[in-house]
Amino acid sequence: MTMTVQTLELRPPADKPAVLPDRLTHVVGDQSAVMDFLADPKTHGLTGPDAVVERIDTHGAAVFLAGDKAYKVKRAVCLPYMDFSTLARREEACNAEIEINKPGAPDIYIRTVAITRDAAGKIAINGRGEPIEWAVAMHRFDTDMTFDRLMERRALTDHDLDAAVDAIIAFQNRGSERRAADWVPDLATYIDQNDEAFHEAHRMFPLYETARLTQLAKEELARMRPILLARGENYRVRRCHGDLHLRNLVRIGDGVRLFDAVEFDPSIATGDVLYDLGFLIMDLDESGLRHEANRVLNRFLAKESAATDYEGLAALPLFLSIRAGLRAKISAMSSNYLEGAARARMREDALRFFAYALDALEPRDVSLTVVGGLSGTGKSAIADRLAPAIGRAPGAVVLRSDVVRKTLMRRSWTERLDESAYAPAVTDQVYQTLCALAGRALAAGHSVIIDATCTQPEEREAFEALARSVECHFAGVWLDAPLDVRVARLVNRENDASDADGRVAKLQEAYDIGDLDWPVVDADQPLTSVLHSVRPLVDRLN
Repeated sequence: MTMTVQTLELRPPADKPAVLPDRLTHVVGDQSAVMDFLADPKTHGLTGPDAVVERIDTHGAAVFLAGDKAYKVKRAVCLPYMDFSTLARREEACNAEIEINKPGAPDIYIRTVAITRDAAGKIAINGRGEPIEWAVAMHRFDTDMTFDRLMERRALTDHDLDAAVDAIIAFQNRGSERRAADWVPDLATYIDQNDEAFHEAHRMFPLYETARLTQLAKEELARMRPILLARGENYRVRRCHGDLHLRNLVRIGDGVRLFDAVEFDPSIATGDVLYDLGFLIMDLDESGLRHEANRVLNRFLAKESAATDYEGLAALPLFLSIRAGLRAKISAMSSNYLEGAARARMREDALRFFAYALDALEPRDVSLTVVGGLSGTGKSAIADRLAPAIGRAPGAVVLRSDVVRKTLMRRSWTERLDESAYAPAVTDQVYQTLCALAGRALAAGHSVIIDATCTQPEEREAFEALARSVECHFAGVWLDAPLDVRVARLVNRENDASDADGRVAKLQEAYDIGDLDWPVVDADQPLTSVLHSVRPLVDRLN
C-alpha cells in the first residue's frame, strides 16, 4: 500500500483571508498527531497502491476526504473573529456546524465524532480513549459539482439556480428572527473596516475612489436605516447562512445543497435575508453571470411572495457593495501571502471586486417595461432576456402574470388551475397585484418588467399610469404571432407556470384588444431575432 496524501488548493471562506497553514500566526495548539492520523489511508480502511486521502486546508479547518466519507477538524486557532483555542470550543463549533447545516443537507452532514487516544497511545475515531480532538463527520460529495466548478465548466443550469434559491429560502426560514437594531450597526462597521483596509493598500486602491466608495456607502446606509429597521419588524432579519458564495453550494443528484454555513459566530450569520442572498447574487454577477444573478433574484422574490422584499430592494445596492467590498479587502490581504502569478491573480480579483462595490452604488435610471401579447408569442422568454440589461444590478425585476395568479390561488407554479381561476374578478386581482408589486419595486429604485397578455385597454393604461405616478420611464411592447405558431409553442411547453394551451390560443383569436398604441413586433421569428427587434424599442422609449 502506498500512503499518499493530496493537498488540494487552499479554499478559504470567501469573506476571510487566505492564510497558508504554515504561516498561521494564531495557532495555539499542536494538532499534528490528529492531522497525520486522519491523513493516513489506513485510518479509513483504504488499501492498495491507489489509496489516497485528499486534504483541503483553510485558515480555520482541515478537511480529509477518504473514500465515501469526509472529516473536518477545526484548527486550534484564536483569531479576532473566531476562537477555536480550546478542545471544548472546537467540540462546540463542530456541534454547531451539524445543528445549522444538517437539516438542509442530511445527505452531507452526519454527526460530531471524537478523535480519541487510549492508554496505549492508539488514536481512533470514536474509540475507547479520551477525546483529544473533535471532527465533523460527513458523507463525501463530488467537489467538481460545487457551483464555482460548474461555473468554470459553463455547466451551471437554470435548474441548479432555481433549486439553490429554494434551498436558500428553506434555510433562511429555519433561522430565528433577530433584531435589526442589533444588526444594522454591523454594516457601518464593515464599511469602516473596508475603508481602513483600502487605505492601507493605497498602492492597489486609488485613494480618490476609496473615499468615494466610503462616502457613497455611508450615505446609502444612513438613507436605508429606516427601511432596514422596518424590515426587522417584518421578520426579514434573521439568522441566515452567512457565507452564500458559489463554493458553498453543490449539486447532488437533481437537487442543490448548501453547506459550510457560518457556525462560529451567530452575529456574522445574522442579517437581512436579502443581504444573505446578496452574496450569491454578487458572486454570480461579478463573475460575468448577470443573467444567472437576475434569475436568482427574481425567483427569490416570486417564491417568497413577501411584498416587503420588493420595498427592500432599495437596500440591495448597499448589500451588493458591502459584499463586494469585503471580497476586495480579503483578496488584497490574501495576496500578501502569495507569490508570482498567484499573487497577481489575487490582486486582479481584489480590483474587480472593488470596482463592483463602487459601481453598485452608482445611480441608475428606473423604468417600467411591459411585454404584452397573446399566449404563445414568447413574452416570458423576451422578458427573461431583457431583464439583466435594464436598471441596476442584477437587472430588472420580472413580474409574470401566470406566476402571480398561481401565488394568489396558493398553488404551485406548475399546477394547472380550473376555469374559475380565470374569472374576470380573479384576473382583475392579478393585474392589481402586478401594479402593486411593480409600484413597490419602482419606488425602491429598481426597474421592472411586466410579462402579461394585457389584452384589455384598461390593463395597459393602468401600467402606463403607474409609470407616470412614480415618474419613471415607460416602454410597452406588443408581440404578435400567427395562431399556428402560438399553438405549436404552447403544445411544446413543459413545467411552465402558464396554463394556456391550443384551446386557449384559439379562444384568444376572438379577443377585441381595442386600440393599441404600443409598438408591435413580429414574434414569428427565432428568439434572438425577436429580441433584436425589441431591444431598440425598449431603449428608445426609455
